[in-house]
Amino acid sequence: MNCIKQNPNTNNITCKYSNFGCQETFNTYDKSFIETHLENCKFENHKEVKELRTNISNILLEMIIGEGDCIESSYIEDFLKKNSTYVKCLNFWWKNLGVKGLTELCRRLPYFTELQDLNLGNNEIGDEGALVLAGVLPSLKNLRTFDLSWNNISSKGINAITDNFKYFSQLTKLELGWNNLGADGVKILSENFKHLTNLEELILGFNNLKDNGVEILSSNISDLKNLKKLDLGNNLISKGLQFLSAKLENLTLLEELYLNKNNISNKEAVALFNGVKSNKNLQIVDVSRNIIDINGVVNIANIIKSNQYIQSICLSDVRINKEQVENASKLDSRLSL
Repeated sequence: MNCIKQNPNTNNITCKYSNFGCQETFNTYDKSFIETHLENCKFENHKEVKELRTNISNILLEMIIGEGDCIESSYIEDFLKKNSTYVKCLNFWWKNLGVKGLTELCRRLPYFTELQDLNLGNNEIGDEGALVLAGVLPSLKNLRTFDLSWNNISSKGINAITDNFKYFSQLTKLELGWNNLGADGVKILSENFKHLTNLEELILGFNNLKDNGVEILSSNISDLKNLKKLDLGNNLISKGLQFLSAKLENLTLLEELYLNKNNISNKEAVALFNGVKSNKNLQIVDVSRNIIDINGVVNIANIIKSNQYIQSICLSDVRINKEQVENASKLDSRLSL
């Protein structure tokens, strides 16, 4: 593990991150050099902004893990407090933080009051970690994108997170896929949609919602008036889809809808496409890997004739044979089989 250490003979810091704060290769940095380069983060068009943001995440991760003899950790902590308002993005995707690592991270998150993008996906924080995280979310009022996917969060954890949605009026993307929200969790989530007035993307795939969950979700989905992308893939949805279909016409800005790998039959598919036939912004509908047969495909093709705005309908791996695929492809060029 790389470590930041004080050089006892100078005021410099020796760092094994060869690209920290600069695209050139350096081995030694003085404190003023580091501060100058992080200062550049406030300029959005600065050529080194992306690299700086990545390295700030790496330094935080190193402090959290605590490996190595980091003599200068107290200085770096002060450095973060002083300059963190220029950092807009922190990416901790798949860093194996767990509850312990997340707790250490949450000690520093309140420094980042201008943070816009926070990715904590795939860290197995569970409900315990969600409760810890919830305690610092009020300080992150500028979040635009928030990724908590792959974290084994259930209704208990999402309850703590959604208590802070009143601070998230600027949030545009929320990723909660690959958790275990279930019907109870999505009920808590949807009751707080009213706070997410600018949300454009909602990812809820792989959450064991089932029919009851999608029915509950549908009751408040119209609160997301700016929603452009909705992902409900792999949630064991079948008859419950009718409730969502009845509300989709209210999502006038919706562009992408993902319902792949559910239990959607011909009847549910027909109700779905009837529900969106007047949506002028809808471009992509994915109903692949469902139990739709050739009769369902034909009905879908007939319904979408009245909606020339839809660009692509994914129907791959549905229940039709090779010959039927060839014939169905001629019905409408927008059908992807």
